[in-house]
Amino acid sequence: MRNISINNYNLDLTNDIVVKKLEHDSMPIRDFTLQELARRDKAMIVSSQYTPKKIIIEGQIKGDNMDDLEVNIDTFKKSIAGTSITFAIQYASGTRNYTVALSSFTISRESFHINYVPFTLELTATDPMGYGTSYTKSWDGVTTSEYDCTFTALGSVYPEPIITVTINTETNMGLLKIKNVTTGDEIQLSMDYTAGDEIVLSMITDSFTVNGTAVDFAGKIPEFVTGENKLTATFTGDARNIDMDLTYQAKYL
Repeated sequence: MRNISINNYNLDLTNDIVVKKLEHDSMPIRDFTLQELARRDKAMIVSSQYTPKKIIIEGQIKGDNMDDLEVNIDTFKKSIAGTSITFAIQYASGTRNYTVALSSFTISRESFHINYVPFTLELTATDPMGYGTSYTKSWDGVTTSEYDCTFTALGSVYPEPIITVTINTETNMGLLKIKNVTTGDEIQLSMDYTAGDEIVLSMITDSFTVNGTAVDFAGKIPEFVTGENKLTATFTGDARNIDMDLTYQAKYL
């Protein structure tokens, strides 16, 4: 088995735990809202979303004797109880993390269980995505009014990057526009920019901020895809020197 932990508590022999079965690779169920079309044998998908994901673990808790076993049972319970804890599992691409709540924990203890007991626990990930490694790509010292840049998103589901634009110097800069050419989404912000301004576009919170303050914008918060995303950043004005950082965390179904 891969390395597994719940709330930083390792499920392995160092804690007298043996995992025999793990159910978490299945994709979460996707719910659809459908609208049937009048006088036609079909329907349209109005909206869709992934539902919370269930993770089930079965195994054994061991002990040197009955007293030691009971101590280990209590330690295990205490270590994994919680409603906002991390389930982490090792993958070839790195550790994937889910934020979970302990839904149930069952021990089937019979008369012959002297130094081990079987257990089954169920975790619920309200955010059904597993989060992997965080990546940052930087484009520094941009001086052109239109700048093309590309990044390739890893994972098995759409990324939610954060783009940070830092204005080092500028002359008469009044517009910032960011377009994801791959998806066609474009967002823009008109204002009088000054050197030192930091503009943050977050696809996680669907927000646009300038120096930490939320601002109104025109257009649409861009969506991104797994694989290659081609971006174009546009800056008006007579001159500029700008740094851009894009940070995202790989997401997995």
